[in-house]
Amino acid sequence: MDNAVKYIISNEYQKQQENSPLRDVVYCIDKNFLLGAGVSATSILINSKEKYNFHFFTDYIDNHTLEKFNLLAKNFETNVYIYFIDSAAFTKFPVRAKWSVATYYRFIAFHYLSDKTHALYLDADVICKSCPDELFQLDLTGKFAAIIPDLDKVQEKCEARLGVTGLAGKYFNAGVIYINLSEWQKQHFSEKAISMLSDKSKEFSFLDQDVLNILFQGNCVILDNKYNQIYDAAYHFGLKSLSNYKETITDETIFIHYTSGSKPWLQWMRYPSSTYFDIAWKQSPWSNEPLLDAHNANLLKSRSKHEFSQKNYLRGIWTQVRYITKKLSDKLS
Repeated sequence: MDNAVKYIISNEYQKQQENSPLRDVVYCIDKNFLLGAGVSATSILINSKEKYNFHFFTDYIDNHTLEKFNLLAKNFETNVYIYFIDSAAFTKFPVRAKWSVATYYRFIAFHYLSDKTHALYLDADVICKSCPDELFQLDLTGKFAAIIPDLDKVQEKCEARLGVTGLAGKYFNAGVIYINLSEWQKQHFSEKAISMLSDKSKEFSFLDQDVLNILFQGNCVILDNKYNQIYDAAYHFGLKSLSNYKETITDETIFIHYTSGSKPWLQWMRYPSSTYFDIAWKQSPWSNEPLLDAHNANLLKSRSKHEFSQKNYLRGIWTQVRYITKKLSDKLS
């Protein structure tokens, strides 16, 4: 585990000052989520009065991305640390179509940041909508983390599925966690998590999220869903009004979690609900970068569905052609 991080790149523009702690925020990402994570960090910086260390654990980096992250640190006078991870250490771990091995990097991150007491972990598809500073005032003494329960449909059957009594109604979504790193180290959770995932006799439908729910069960501070407002972009399908997103994303919402395969940094996700991503994107070092195009068959299929929903019929047909061509090419390769 200690050898998983191959090297660290530091971009430091903020010094630790007495009576003004630096808050730690952690992202664990692969190549496809670099843009999302950078904009997510920007969204915190434009909404918060706190000072930060941002920790990005990733298995991909290039000179162009390094320049962008350095600009993020410089422009906002913050600290950005990039930890390059050897993904080969995770090749035997289970993955799903929705999640790559990067979902496990948090176990390395939490172990590696052993000199910190607390950290805010965010998925790259989480955007800060309003001031999050109150979160950092939470007292986590004796608690493993502050968490937010998942959607009701995810809660169903989780207790029976995982064999954990009392979990129903308290099963949390792991996209936003304010974690007590001191307790993480004390409980040896990194080792326990990796041991659980290495056990081939057990299957976890939601991978590391299931493992975290088992490890943390019964010893967390439960927060309001305004700290992890889950929003599925596919919700737009069939709606008569695109303003319906306001029923979910409200004035009280602090973090929006754009779940599903349709992320706001994708070219075809031009919906009113993506506005909060766009606000941060336009103030980030990535503002002059194009949003991402579909690079695989699944994304092409998703793009086509959204384009038809948006009444961009010609574009939708063209994307369907691209999707069929890509699918056939993948089968032949």
